[in-house]
Amino acid sequence: MHGWSFERFQVFLGYKCALLGIQVVYADARYTSQKCSYCGHTSKANRKSQSAFECQWCDLSLNADLNAARNLKNNYLAARGTSPRGGLPVRAPIVSAKYQGETVFTPDPSLALETSPRF
Repeated sequence: MHGWSFERFQVFLGYKCALLGIQVVYADARYTSQKCSYCGHTSKANRKSQSAFECQWCDLSLNADLNAARNLKNNYLAARGTSPRGGLPVRAPIVSAKYQGETVFTPDPSLALETSPRF
C-alpha cells in the first residue's frame, strides 16, 4: 500500500466500502495541518515539527496528526451544516422568543464570551 497513489487508494476504498454498504464521504483537507482544531487559528508556525502541533494563538499543544484529524471532522461537519461541538446546525438561531406576536432575538448576557487579552 505504501507505493499506491492517493487516487488509487480512494478507488479501492470506495469499491470495498460499496460492497459492504458503507458510505464514503470526503472533507476539505486544505490547511488541516496548520489550523488549530480548538480556536481555528491557521499559521505555518503552528507546526513545530512533523509530529508536534502548537497553536501560536491559544497555546494548544497536540499531536499533529490528531489535530489534523479533528480539523477534518470539523470540516466535514461544517459542510453538513452541523456545529463541530454538536447541537444545532451552524446557521440556526440559538435564542429567539415571541413578544406580542413578533419573533425577537433575546441574547442572554450570561452566554457572553469572555474577551481574551490577545484581542
